[in-house]
Amino acid sequence: MAGNHEPTSNALISSSFIAEAIVEHLRKGTSPSEEEAKHFDRPPLLLTLRQAMTPSDLGWSLRVVEEAAGPVAGLAASLAHDYIGEPEVRSCFENRWSTADPYLRNRLMWQMLDNPDCYRLWRERFFDFVLINWEVFTAFNLAFYGEPSKAVAHLVSRIEDPTIPASKKWLYGCCVFSVDSGVVGRALVSRSEHLAADAFSGMVVQALLDRPCHGGDEQLPNLPTVTHQGVSLPLVFVADAVVARMREGHRPTDAAAGVLNRLPIISALRGCITADDLPWLCQLVGEESGETAALYLSLIDEYGATIAWVGDLLRARWATADAFFRAHLIWRLLDDPNLSPAWHDKLFHFVMEEWPTFRDVSRQFLGPPEGVPTQMLKRLGDPSYIPSKKWACLCRLPDATDDPAAAKALIRLGRDCGDGFTREVADRLLKRFYCGDSGDV
Repeated sequence: MAGNHEPTSNALISSSFIAEAIVEHLRKGTSPSEEEAKHFDRPPLLLTLRQAMTPSDLGWSLRVVEEAAGPVAGLAASLAHDYIGEPEVRSCFENRWSTADPYLRNRLMWQMLDNPDCYRLWRERFFDFVLINWEVFTAFNLAFYGEPSKAVAHLVSRIEDPTIPASKKWLYGCCVFSVDSGVVGRALVSRSEHLAADAFSGMVVQALLDRPCHGGDEQLPNLPTVTHQGVSLPLVFVADAVVARMREGHRPTDAAAGVLNRLPIISALRGCITADDLPWLCQLVGEESGETAALYLSLIDEYGATIAWVGDLLRARWATADAFFRAHLIWRLLDDPNLSPAWHDKLFHFVMEEWPTFRDVSRQFLGPPEGVPTQMLKRLGDPSYIPSKKWACLCRLPDATDDPAAAKALIRLGRDCGDGFTREVADRLLKRFYCGDSGDV
């Protein structure tokens, strides 16, 4: 049975190192695209990004609010959330309102309502905006909070949360109604004592109940139904930010490095590496072990097969590496299509002798168990993949999938491979993990 696989996206969005890298990239004036800004302006990543903000960041973030538009300016406004009580932030947001597009107004509204001094004039203005721009408001709520059933549960918890300012709860009521104005949504809005705390909130509730009804399970026209749990990071922007931060000498913790050294983010990180990065990468690879050194090793990618001194360093490193680091190093050594038969024997011997370590490290790069057979089949059938490296792919199959019959069938394909060593590996794996080549798995 394959081990549990932690979703990479969940770990990425909670990494303070990644958040700090993104904020540092923004500090330097690197502007995300509109789609990238939308990805960043979603929980829980947004909360991690806000923690990386400092008072000195208000200068550039407010400048973006003033000069940009749409999701890019909206993200900058969201990032300034924790400083809404500062006069310069409040002044900037109030002045920008008159010229802001609907998307940006939606983001300004949420931040301004976190200021308890937000007076009634602005609340009325905000509610008028919500009613006039209902589709914009609804589309954002579905993207921000997720599908209707999950969104409603979350929004109700916000309405009942005593730490949420009472002056803001009416807006959460609008959110409930925007994602579900059917029986459930209408009941929640009409019966909540928190939404009847004052005359303004009561007026909002009545105005909502007077709107047309739609069920929360119906497909809303022309509106996205993206859930924040399933959202993926804009990998190119994140990779650029992370590599730029590492070039400046900032090293991720082992925990952060372990997150970064996973698919699909590791592929994006490798795309940012050039030959000029090899000295600082190889220094750590040559001196240390652990997750951070393993990440730097992964970033070297195929340079060990094309640059002689890098290949020499990797082969020399094998002698001093522990089992964990060797389980990573094996793939960089196998990038060399001219690696000697003696090395192949040595590497396979390591796999068999240190199977639990090799298996656990391999799982970091394989993804969910159900996708492993298809992934390995593509590798085995890819004519551009180094033929002499395919035996190691066979070694990844045992214990990596919940379908041992499929794993055994793929390993048996190794017997038909043109490479003699791969055929030998297939036989050894069948004997060790599948009781030879006969009988049930």
